[in-house]
This record gives sequence, C-alpha cells and structure tokens, in this order.
Amino acid sequence: MDSVSAVLPGHYRITPFISVQKVSWDRTVPEQVLLFLGRERPIGALGVRYQLTVQGVKNQQGVPVEKGRGDHKTFQFYQSDLSRVFTYPNPVRLGRDTKVVFANLTRTATIWIFNLQGLRVASLKEMNGDGGAAWNLKLSNGEVVPAGIYIFRVMNGSETKLGKFAVVK
Repeated sequence: MDSVSAVLPGHYRITPFISVQKVSWDRTVPEQVLLFLGRERPIGALGVRYQLTVQGVKNQQGVPVEKGRGDHKTFQFYQSDLSRVFTYPNPVRLGRDTKVVFANLTRTATIWIFNLQGLRVASLKEMNGDGGAAWNLKLSNGEVVPAGIYIFRVMNGSETKLGKFAVVK
C-alpha cells in the first residue's frame, strides 16, 4: 500500500457508523494497518454485521483500490462462552423500544424468556454467528408483553447463563 493514502482515516468507513479516528502501520506485519475507532457506539458481539469500506487507498504503484474489487469486508463477532451475556436496552421502554437484544452470545445459542410466574413467554435461537438475537417483545398471540421483570436462560449445548431485564412503560 501507498504509505500516504493508507494512513488517512477518511479513506476508511465502517457501517453501522463507527468513525475511524486514526490509522497507523502495524509494526509486526508491515503490509497491514491498524484502525483506531471512535467511541460513538460499542462494537462487538451485539447481533450486528459490520462492513469496512476502503476508498482512496492506493497500492505502491499509485493504483487505487477498485470499487467492488476488494474495497470492502463484512465481519461480525461472537463470544467463545456465555459469561458476558447481557441485554440491551435494559430497561426496555414500551412505546419507544421495539425489541430487546441478547448480546455477547456464542455462535449458536437458544434463549428462553420467562415472566416472574415462571411461564415461558418466548424463545429465540442465535444461528447466524453475529453474537446477538433480538426479541420483538411480542407474545405468541401477537400482543406486546406487559411491563415487568423477565428472566432469561441462554444455553449453547455446554453452558447455561441466567439473567434478567426489565420492561417499563
């Protein structure tokens, strides 16, 4: 890569929007650069697929990266275990939020959601490897769940994690 164009933060874009604040050469692998990201939003196993797009970077002969030919890479994250599972938003606000996301999941997982009476109100599966699964806050009859505290159980075959989240008006 060209030593000037490769280190300009404006030549890199990550969606959903995360700014690239700084770019520097990787001292251990000379043909790679390190991207230092802004803190606008978290990045990780959140049920999101990210895309890095490069434009304006040239090779050492001055030829720019061509659009559609290696100018972007899609990536996602998942966890190796269930130790850091959490939900967001928490609390969920009825009338504002339309879903709750179970994040920091392993590549595959099953989630059961219970009310405080111990009745299962929903179940979900994480199968696409992006570390998250979203629940639309609806019961099997199509009604939105009432406000309250909900317990969830996540299993991935070898582990189980329990947690809770609140739904408020």
